[in-house]
Amino acid sequence: MAEQQEQPFANYLHVVDILLTGLPSSKRQEIHRELFAHLEDAASERGLSTADLDLQREVIVSLGSGITLGEELYKAHRRPDYTKRIFDICLATFFLLLLSPLLALIALLIKLDSPGPVFYRSTQVGRDGRRFKLYAFRTMNCWQDTALSTELPANARITRIGHFLRNTLLDELPRLLNVLRGDMSLIGHLPTQAREISFDDPRWRRVLLERPGISSSCLIANGLGFRYFGNRSVDELESNMEYLKYRSFRYDLYLIGRTLALVWQQWQKS
Repeated sequence: MAEQQEQPFANYLHVVDILLTGLPSSKRQEIHRELFAHLEDAASERGLSTADLDLQREVIVSLGSGITLGEELYKAHRRPDYTKRIFDICLATFFLLLLSPLLALIALLIKLDSPGPVFYRSTQVGRDGRRFKLYAFRTMNCWQDTALSTELPANARITRIGHFLRNTLLDELPRLLNVLRGDMSLIGHLPTQAREISFDDPRWRRVLLERPGISSSCLIANGLGFRYFGNRSVDELESNMEYLKYRSFRYDLYLIGRTLALVWQQWQKS
C-alpha cells in the first residue's frame, strides 16, 4: 500500500501543496489521503492502475479542479486572525496619531506646490479579488492637457514636493488609512493592479486570498524603492508564496522591524 502511494500524484502533489499553502501540514496530509482514497476507488472500479495519469487528473478535477481545489478548501477552513487584525488597527492608529502633524504639513505643501487633490487613489486588487482604492499622497502634476502629460517622461511629471516624498517614502503614509478600513494589513503581499496579475495562475489565486500589506518580504528583499525604479532582484510572486508558507505573528513583527530599519536608512540617504 505504501509503495503504491509513492507513485500516484507524483506530477500533481507539488501543485496541490502550492494551492494549499497556509493550511496546517496535518490538514494537507488529510487532503492527500482523501485524494489517494478516491484514486484507489476509481482505479478499482475501472480496473486501471493508480499510476494512470489521466485517472489521477480526473480525480483531482472531480474534487474541485486543480485550480480551485486549494482556494475552496482554504476558504472553508480559514479562520479570522483576530490577533493580526487587532494589532494592525492598534499600530496603524498609533502611527496616524503620532504623525498627524507631519501628515497635515505634507498635505499643505502638496496644495501649495501644484494644483490638484492631496491624495492619489489607484484601484488595486485586494483580498478575495475585491477591488479597493489605495491611498497615497499625490506626487505628480495634474495637467488639463492629457496628451501633454502622456508625452512627457514620468520623471518630468513629478512635482517638486513629489520627488522628496518618493525619496523618503512619505507618500505611502496614507496607506495606514487602508489598514484601518480593512483593505490592507501592515504585512502581507504587495498591493497589485489587475493588469499585473495572472488570474489563471493558482499561485496568484492563493495569494489573493489574503489582504495585501504596506510592507512585505518581497519589498524588503528587493529594497524599498524597487516599485519606482524597477531594480527587482527577487520574484514577487514566489516571495509572496514563501511568506505565506512561513508566516506567523513573530515573523510579521520581524518584517515590521526590518521595514522601519530600511525606512530609516532611506531617510539618511535623502
